[in-house]
Amino acid sequence: MHKLTKIAIDKICRRRNELGLSYEALANKADISKSHLFYLENQNSPKSIDNPKIETLIKLAEALDIPFYKLFID
Repeated sequence: MHKLTKIAIDKICRRRNELGLSYEALANKADISKSHLFYLENQNSPKSIDNPKIETLIKLAEALDIPFYKLFID
């Protein structure tokens, strides 16, 4: 996994937890599947997603009210 992708995923996970959102709640807001979000966040899973589509990251950033570019700033 690319370092910037890891930074973005970590930020998505932290923000989801800060807001108290379940996988299901955030997935619904972002219009993606709950399992897709789970495997994106859980990189130790055998089904982990190493290279998410940019569209998926945009949807998640919008659902979490984070400017897209800030996903990549540590």
